[in-house]
Amino acid sequence: MTPLVCIPSKNRIGYTAGSYFPEHKLFVEPQDEAQYRRAHPDKDLVVLPENDRGFGYVCEQMNRYALENGHRYWLFVDDDIRKMKDRTKAPFDRRRFLSRASDILGRYDLAQLGVSFQGHNWHFKGDLKFDTACWCVVFNDAEKIAAAGGYDTDNILFNDYEITARLIRKGFRAANWYEYMVDHQMASMEGGANTFYKKKQFVLNEALKLARKYGHLCRPIFHEGHQLTEVRMRWAELRKEAERAGLRDPNDPKEITF
Repeated sequence: MTPLVCIPSKNRIGYTAGSYFPEHKLFVEPQDEAQYRRAHPDKDLVVLPENDRGFGYVCEQMNRYALENGHRYWLFVDDDIRKMKDRTKAPFDRRRFLSRASDILGRYDLAQLGVSFQGHNWHFKGDLKFDTACWCVVFNDAEKIAAAGGYDTDNILFNDYEITARLIRKGFRAANWYEYMVDHQMASMEGGANTFYKKKQFVLNEALKLARKYGHLCRPIFHEGHQLTEVRMRWAELRKEAERAGLRDPNDPKEITF
């Protein structure tokens, strides 16, 4: 089953992700529909019901779209990724990437499979690291996400941390995949989430909202690099919660090398 590729884009008609995934659904807000249709008449647009609702809302709409159209697996791709890479340095093969991901999702019963960041890839020599953050380029099992309650549409930002944390807490598996890597730089293009990230107090408030929800398992931090508040989740503790509740087997692997 080839995953459906979903690229959300906001006021970025020069979005770059489509060069790696030419066959994709492009999710845009009503206020941006006209400019995207003019710039990309060949693209398959899905127009969201509302404007300016943030990441959680957009991801929930994509998950529902996948389910309603018979796709169990779907791939979320940030519209501003700069490059997709194979760790072996072979040319990036989109079809192999999608097929391999579908196989891994099923074989390891994953709710999410995130692709490693280029800057993080060298830290880990294995191929799968379980129960950790999934950002930027993420395969999703639409049925499992719906079973966990779906994306929190009140989460304007940090929805990636929130959905993965909730999945792990409820006994589902998430993993990061190191056979491939994505080159991405936050806020590298105008538009997109920059609408929100330019408001530093708003970003802080969103981080504190998540911290209130997860208590000691979520810690807001200030990132010196891009001068914004981020969050750090205690992923191992979330998994232990699921184990203590009998939702996860303590013998489940924490990492795998193929």
